[in-house]
Order: sequence, then C-alpha cells, then structure tokens
Amino acid sequence: MNSLISQGKIQEMIVVMPNGDNSAYENGCTGSLIWSCGKYEDYIVRDLITEIDGKYYTIPDGAHRAIGGISLGARGAMRIAFLYTGKFSAVVGHSGRYDYLVGEMTDQDWERVKNSGLMIYFDRGDNDYLITYSQTSDVFDEILTSKGINHEYVIVDMPTSNPAEAHDWPFWSQRSVVALEKDCQKICYA
Repeated sequence: MNSLISQGKIQEMIVVMPNGDNSAYENGCTGSLIWSCGKYEDYIVRDLITEIDGKYYTIPDGAHRAIGGISLGARGAMRIAFLYTGKFSAVVGHSGRYDYLVGEMTDQDWERVKNSGLMIYFDRGDNDYLITYSQTSDVFDEILTSKGINHEYVIVDMPTSNPAEAHDWPFWSQRSVVALEKDCQKICYA
C-alpha cells in the first residue's frame, strides 16, 4: 500500500480487514467446508463502521467507504454493498461465489443497485480449481450486464502449474493492488 501511495497511484486511506472466519459476512451460519455462525453482517454494517468512524479520522459517509472480500468474503462484500447501497460507494470481490446472492436479490434490489452509482469490480483466476466459484462469477457478470448494472469483471490469466494458487494468496495478493486502485478511484476523490 505504501508503494502505491509513493507512486501516486492511490491516496492515503484507512484499510480495515475484519476476520470473517469462514463466513460470507452474513448473520447466521454460513460457509462451505467449515461453517461459521455469528452476526457478521450486523457487525460490519452497524458496529465496525461506527467504531472506525468514531476512533479514526475518517470522512464518515458512504461516498468515502469501500468494501471488498475474497472467496466467500467476496460474496459477503457484494451482498452487503448491494443491500446497503448507501453505506459504500465501491465494492471489490476476488474469486467469489455469487449464486446465493443472485438468488436473494429482488427486482427492487437490482434496481436500487443499478441507480446507486456503486462501483462494482470483481475478478477470478482463469484456472481457479473451485469451478463452481468461477461459474457463478461468469453468471453474475451476465446477470449484471442483462440488468444494465455498470460493473467490471476480469478473468485473470494465472500462469501456474498449481491451480490452487488461483484461489489463494498468490492470486489475491496480486489482485489486492488492483482493488486498492479501483477503490481509490471512487472513494478518494468523492
């Protein structure tokens, strides 16, 4: 992050990385192989935002706030950004599984997202070994496009002999640079 600031690619910002355990940032029990139970959604939307705005020098409005996640956290970040459009102006997801989100959205929800000005970016590795995640990213892109919702979806060439690297930190650390740049384009100049 410091190198991006020194290169002038982003401005200084506060990055908060809550531990969502193995959840999708939802209330209740979520997960895939290992389930996590809690009120993650309430924690992020109510408690965490209030705590950060109260403790640090922030611009306490949604125009200057972004949310993002990886894997199940990508789904959770998209879900929270889509359901609480005024809380965030940018959302980024890496290697997400979005089918549950798509099933939860109503026509009114899609219309709200379309009119919100939310910056939506998501990506996945071209050889992600979790095929269901890749397929749901492709379908999510098609749905957003069909509903006229502005977004950017990137399938990243991951030259590796180990497909697990396309759904793990070798991919996510590379893409976090892109995420910071995308977020700052929206929230740093609002």
